[in-house]
Amino acid sequence: PKALDTFREKYGADAYVTDDYRKLLEEADVQAVFVCSPDYLHEEHAIAAIEAGADVYLEKPIAITIESADRILRAACVHKRKLYLGHTMRHMDFVLKMKELIDSGEIGEVKAGWCRHFVSYGGDAYFKDWHAERERQTSLLLQKGAHDIDVLHWLCGGFSTRVHAFGNLTVYNQITSRHGNVDRGNTSWHDTNWPPLNQKGMHPIIDVEDLSMMLIRAVPLHPGRLAQLHCHRHGRAHREFRRQPRRLRGSPLEPARGLQPIRRRTVLHRARGR
Repeated sequence: PKALDTFREKYGADAYVTDDYRKLLEEADVQAVFVCSPDYLHEEHAIAAIEAGADVYLEKPIAITIESADRILRAACVHKRKLYLGHTMRHMDFVLKMKELIDSGEIGEVKAGWCRHFVSYGGDAYFKDWHAERERQTSLLLQKGAHDIDVLHWLCGGFSTRVHAFGNLTVYNQITSRHGNVDRGNTSWHDTNWPPLNQKGMHPIIDVEDLSMMLIRAVPLHPGRLAQLHCHRHGRAHREFRRQPRRLRGSPLEPARGLQPIRRRTVLHRARGR
């Protein structure tokens, strides 16, 4: 297959490649496996690797159903293997800085969090392949917004116990240019892809929403702490996190830190305490 040939060209002719993951797991020296396959294959591939005795890095989301996620977690526990879910934003400099400012008390005690995520690389990828089918993934919130939910949990110091979420398919279902069932759409970025309705060669089935919103109550670590997430496709990549501290003085809030890493905008607000 072309993908295997391309891999060899990039990493060398002696690179191990196979078109069957089971052959890889039969290798005696495999100690860890990165599972980066499509979401609907996560359970099959992750459990197979765990049962073969390997530790697993599993791309987010963990699976497309709660039952699948539970089976993966149970397998890791039974076989005593390390399982790391790919919430890589926890390691990004601007998220670490937000965590540092919150934990130090510099902005006061956080009572609410808010995130708005514009996904620029939207129709160019997600709506031209399997991502567009709800049968093969979860939703925009849990596929692309999984990072944001994890960061909100981490910074707010809790986990969601009450969630109100909704979404809608507002744009990409209106595009009539579709590729065949056996074809793979061209997911590369081109200026002609904007505005979205100019897109060509969309996936034949599109039933995943392109606009999502969610309200979270994060407990038990900090009872009553709330979070809000907006996630939708947009022409410009943009993430914005805000935190609401407890002690306020003056209005509007005075900006304390403005962190602007590449293709992300992060805003922290602080109110000076007494």
